[in-house]
This record gives sequence, C-alpha cells and structure tokens, in this order.
Amino acid sequence: LITDVNIAVAAEAIQAIGNLAKGLRNHFSGNSRFLLP
Repeated sequence: LITDVNIAVAAEAIQAIGNLAKGLRNHFSGNSRFLLP
C-alpha cells in the first residue's frame, strides 16, 4: 500500500512538473516573440 501511494504521488509530481515546465516554455517563447522583431 505504501509503495502504491508513493508511486501515485510521484506520478502526480512528475505531471505537475511537466505542466509547469510546459507553461514556462510557452511563457518564455511568447516573451522572445515580443522581444525579437
């Protein structure tokens, strides 16, 4: 049971980090689009 919970928490954390990285990447690409002509 403990390992199942840890795996679930790890999977959610990986998804959250992936979503955060994707959002930051979109944010920075949007900024560079504004900065670069």
